[in-house]
Amino acid sequence: MIRALNLLLLLACAAAPCWAQSDVFWDDPSLEDAVRDADLVVLAQAKEVGPHEVRYEVLRTLKGPERKGATLRVQGLFHPDLADGPPSQPEERAFLILRGEASGDSFLVPTPTFGRFPIRRFGASELAVACLGDTFVRLPLDPELYAQFLSGLAAGQSTKLITAAREALQAQLEAEPLDSTALYVNLRLLACFGAAGDEPLLIKLLDRAALGAPDRYRLRMAAAQALGALRGPRAASVLSALALDDEVPAVQTTAIRALERLVSKLDAEARKAALAPLIELAQTAKSEATVFSGAEDPRRNVLPSPLSAALLALALHAPAEGTRAALAALERADADAVGSGLVFFQVLGDRDAQAVPLAEIASRMRPADHEDVDLNLLFARTLRMLTGEDLGPSRDAWLTKLGAPGGEPR
Repeated sequence: MIRALNLLLLLACAAAPCWAQSDVFWDDPSLEDAVRDADLVVLAQAKEVGPHEVRYEVLRTLKGPERKGATLRVQGLFHPDLADGPPSQPEERAFLILRGEASGDSFLVPTPTFGRFPIRRFGASELAVACLGDTFVRLPLDPELYAQFLSGLAAGQSTKLITAAREALQAQLEAEPLDSTALYVNLRLLACFGAAGDEPLLIKLLDRAALGAPDRYRLRMAAAQALGALRGPRAASVLSALALDDEVPAVQTTAIRALERLVSKLDAEARKAALAPLIELAQTAKSEATVFSGAEDPRRNVLPSPLSAALLALALHAPAEGTRAALAALERADADAVGSGLVFFQVLGDRDAQAVPLAEIASRMRPADHEDVDLNLLFARTLRMLTGEDLGPSRDAWLTKLGAPGGEPR
């Protein structure tokens, strides 16, 4: 199902996790990472669509050595277990993010669902089915604007785009009705090319009551991403409020992630204030991940739960407080919460193995006759990663090995 911000914006909507469609998985990169890591970014036209690859003629080079007129062989456009062949059509134009020898002729896209953005007809217009950063969002966009955006990402800046974005966002402060598509596009431009001085404008936009509507949660996510990228003086407090108070878990997770990136840049007092909501959320937040469906392939688009995001942030910045919250999560009758707590300890173990309370973890495994004894498989996997020992899901075996007392899980 697709929820549109308006008739143009193709936005994937939140859904409950469902993995029955396939056992094949991969992670799409962010657009920023994909362009940064690309050897070549081009606008090209499909000339020959084969069973395994597509031959494209380059129309315009956006990153890398000039390749206009060159023929490129592009593979990796589909997974053989999920499709019979490449999704491209002959003569179709598309923006391609490619990996390979920049001056060569053989390339791969980052993943089967990311790196090819075709130009299609929408009514009387030809528009790029574009991604501006979030793998689970596609929207029809003017091809020239998208070319400028990709070129700006490759260069690390775009004065032309950010100037236009600031003017458009300023106009949205009082615009009625709110143009959700334009607002999303310009928030993404602000996140990629803005500066700390843009923060007051962004906060004013967030104060608009219209932005708080339930069906505009994706705009609040984009605003949180921009706040985290701008790193202005008020960003931490605004992100804390979003993380604590927003009713949409996806917005909470996005705000938590943005806040986590800010923490290391703050002074001691501000850092303590920023960590306080993360400590609270690590004890109270929802544990179910958000899965977005509808854009390209829903199985690739999972956003961690607010609980998981908060615990991971604490693993990096406040491990003592995070340890207490993670141990509490292990006691919950909730596989998602238990999984989040165990991932916390995996991350903590990578950073400081001596800080991981192995016996405390084992004591929270379920007894053999417990209704949730299957959760011990998760515990056993984590303990194996942390200790190098493989004792299986037996609680007694782990308690004996680690010298912990028996009894019921706390």
